[in-house]
Amino acid sequence: MKESLRVSEERFRLLVETIQDYAIFLLDAGGYVSTWNPGAERIKGYEAREIVGRHFSTFYPPEDVAAGKCDREIEQAIALGRVSDEGWRVRKDGTLFWASVVITTLRDREGSLLGFAKITRDLTERREGEEALRRSEERFRLLVESVKDYAIFMLDPQGVITTWNRGAQELKGYRAEEILGQHFSRFYQEEDVRAGKCAWVLATAAREGRVADEGWRVRKDGTLFWASVVVTALRGPGGELVGFAKVTRDLTERRRAEEERLRLAQAQEANRMKDEFLATISHELRTPLNAILGWASLLCESASDPETAKALETIRRNAQAQARIVEDVLDVSRIITGKMRIETRPTNLAAIVLEALEIVRPAAEAKGIELSVQGADRPLLLLGDPARLQQVMWNLLSNAVKFTETGGHVRVNIEQVGASIDLAVHDDGRGIEPAMLSHVFERFWQADSSITRRFGGVGLGLSIVRHIIELHGGTVSAHSSGLGRGSSFFVTLPVRAAAPVPEQDPDRPLEVAARESARTRLDGLRVLVVDDEPDARELVNAVLCQRGAEVHVASSASEALGAIAAVRPHVIVSDIGMADQDGYTLLRSVRAMPRDHGGATPAIALTAYTSGVNQRLALQAGYDEHLGKPVNPEVLVRLVRKLGAPKL
Repeated sequence: MKESLRVSEERFRLLVETIQDYAIFLLDAGGYVSTWNPGAERIKGYEAREIVGRHFSTFYPPEDVAAGKCDREIEQAIALGRVSDEGWRVRKDGTLFWASVVITTLRDREGSLLGFAKITRDLTERREGEEALRRSEERFRLLVESVKDYAIFMLDPQGVITTWNRGAQELKGYRAEEILGQHFSRFYQEEDVRAGKCAWVLATAAREGRVADEGWRVRKDGTLFWASVVVTALRGPGGELVGFAKVTRDLTERRRAEEERLRLAQAQEANRMKDEFLATISHELRTPLNAILGWASLLCESASDPETAKALETIRRNAQAQARIVEDVLDVSRIITGKMRIETRPTNLAAIVLEALEIVRPAAEAKGIELSVQGADRPLLLLGDPARLQQVMWNLLSNAVKFTETGGHVRVNIEQVGASIDLAVHDDGRGIEPAMLSHVFERFWQADSSITRRFGGVGLGLSIVRHIIELHGGTVSAHSSGLGRGSSFFVTLPVRAAAPVPEQDPDRPLEVAARESARTRLDGLRVLVVDDEPDARELVNAVLCQRGAEVHVASSASEALGAIAAVRPHVIVSDIGMADQDGYTLLRSVRAMPRDHGGATPAIALTAYTSGVNQRLALQAGYDEHLGKPVNPEVLVRLVRKLGAPKL
């Protein structure tokens, strides 16, 4: 038995002396070191001869010794049989390490105290890891709590809120004490809750690990915001669900910006479709009006019977009015969308006034109205868009004629005053109520819009007048002393810099142009007319043949290209909107031909596409002139003569 005990004690001694990861040593009843193992030497730095016989308080920091920690541990071990502790301990070299210590009381069979067994383990690395983790968690906690742009909070497995950060308070409006312990469904709209969306979010996150969603959420005050939400499932070491992390971001501004972009895109698409529709409608309305107005003008020249001439003149005048309404509608659309442009060049405003007077003269003569003008006997130059300024004059004069009774008077005064040109149109017609003067330039406004009104119109002309004048940097105003006392319209336009009128003034009055074309022949001129509309071809053919031109017609671009080589025309008059190949493509093909094969032939675009863009495209394609349908036959004759005369 004694031998067996000795062997056992020897094995235990060898075991203790072999262990290096634990300091295992004995203390006597007074706390003095009585044994020492290699693990103790490695951990604490003392050799056995240096430490045996010294009190175990050697291993404690001075503050712990002074606080009586060593004595308390001995007392607790005696009382309880063992005591465990973690804390800082001191090595031989004075460095500290974090120790896990167990002190166990040793007693003999009679229960007398023999001493203590003390086991110490160095947990410094674990302590540092735990401390690093603690600091990391603390930094993360501070980060989460300080974030203002994101609501970051935790839910338990049932969706009850367990944490709340500053961003959540800022975004959702609840303080932590108001919301902790509440279910997260209070952030959802009632219809979403009834539809089971909250349960779906938790179930999906639990099943798939995370779920992302966007939608309307509810703040404490009941207002809605567009939220981007990510819910992530949190699981314990064993894979059990312990809750959810929920991150919410307010994307209301982005949502509104996206909606605005979508609205703008839809508006742009609607505008594009509207522009295409208006262009199509314009083309389809102008094409028959071109035939009506053209043939009426031709027949007026040859009508000998007064009644027939009067009927034809009525047709021509009304077709002209209808063409103006079409143009007004298109102009209003351009004004509303900001697409109306002016193309300025040196312009003789006096010539434009005289031309406008000649345009309205037939309507005035039909009512016995006397037209007069003062100040237009000499050039009055400014930088302006002649076509748009003529539109202004036509609107002002046609209104004056329309609202003046039979036998009345319409008078135009024009003069240059310093750096401006002042123009006034007076009539002695029905006048305007003073209270209505501020409305006359509004779109669609009419003094009498009832079904029993005496005067027609759609109420667009004067609004277009104002816009055109303002584009030129000028002003327009109206004056009337009341009903039955006539009206006056005053226009002021800045002169700016303008070159002198050339000898061959392109803005000479239509009365001059009309007289010239009436006696001007086109004898000897070969003209190629290209149009896929038979009515349009026949009209242009009749107008030009009546003036002595040799006219050849083509119904397509390909036919026209073949005719150029055979006919060698002096002038080409072509439509733009044609099947297969349009007029732009035709002219580009012509300009690509050698000059001696017709590549330089002058060309006129005669088209129902009349916008400024279409005019620029025509000139870029190589046309020399752009005429809009319905065309005044006299203007067409003049242009053909102008372009073809040098070829004779």
